[in-house]
Amino acid sequence: MIQLPLRRIALAILRNQAHRLLGGIRRGGHRTAAWSADERRAHGERIHQALAPFVGDVSGQTGLEIGPGDNLEVCRQFLDAGSTRMLAVERYARPPDDDGRVAVLRSPIEQMDLHEEVDFAYSNDVFEHVANVPSAMRAIFAALKPGGRLVCSIDLRGHNVFNLPDRPLDFLSCPDWLWQLMFSHVATTNRVRPHEFLDAAVAAGFEVKEAVALDRADPAYVASVRPHLLKRFQRLSEGELSILQYLLVLQRPAAQGSQVASAA
Repeated sequence: MIQLPLRRIALAILRNQAHRLLGGIRRGGHRTAAWSADERRAHGERIHQALAPFVGDVSGQTGLEIGPGDNLEVCRQFLDAGSTRMLAVERYARPPDDDGRVAVLRSPIEQMDLHEEVDFAYSNDVFEHVANVPSAMRAIFAALKPGGRLVCSIDLRGHNVFNLPDRPLDFLSCPDWLWQLMFSHVATTNRVRPHEFLDAAVAAGFEVKEAVALDRADPAYVASVRPHLLKRFQRLSEGELSILQYLLVLQRPAAQGSQVASAA
C-alpha cells in the first residue's frame, strides 16, 4: 500500500528519468545558499551543538565533516572550538562561501582519499544517502587515527515525495522495482535500517560507543503501517522500525584487539 496520489508517483518517475537522460544525479546535500548569513550560521550552530558533546575536546585536532552540502558553518564552529584544521568531503554541492579555512574534497565518501589522517569525523543527515554503507564505514575508519571518533546523526524518515511528516515510514512500502523507477538517479534515502548501520560499523572495525534513537514514530502508526511494508521491513522489531532519527557514536580502537562495545 502506497498512500501517494498517482500523479505524484508519475511526476517522480518523470523527474528521475530526466535526471538519467541528463547524466545522473546533479545535486544533493544540504542546500542553504539562498539563506541569509545569519540563517546559515544558526543552522551550523544547531548541528554543532547537537554533535560536539559526542565528539569531545577538539583542541589542536584535525576534523572531517562528511557531506556538508553547500554550508561549511559546522566546520567553522569546530575551528572556533579549537580544531586547528578542518576537512570536508562532499559529492554534490560546491560550498559557495569557502573562506580558505576548510579544505573541501569533492568525492563520494566511499572513494575519498584525504592523503592524511584525521582525529575526528562527523556527519549530519548524510549516511541515509550513502550508496554503499559498508564501503563508507571502511573509508572513514581508514581516515581516522587510532582512537579517533566518528559521530553520525542519521535521518531514517521518508524523503522526496515520501517526505510525509504524519506518515514517515510509508516509503518502506514502495516495491523495489518502483523505487528504482522513481529514484535511481535522484539523491534520496537508501532505506538502510539501524541494524545495518551497526553491522557495517562493527565490520569496519569500529567500537560502538553509543547507538541511540533520538526520535521515534507513533506506536499506533507503526502498527497500522507494518502489514503494508516490504517483507524485509516487516521483520524488524517495533523498537527498530519506529526509529526516525538515529545517533551513532563510533570509535576506531586505540590499539588492535580492543573489545567492541555492545550497542543500546
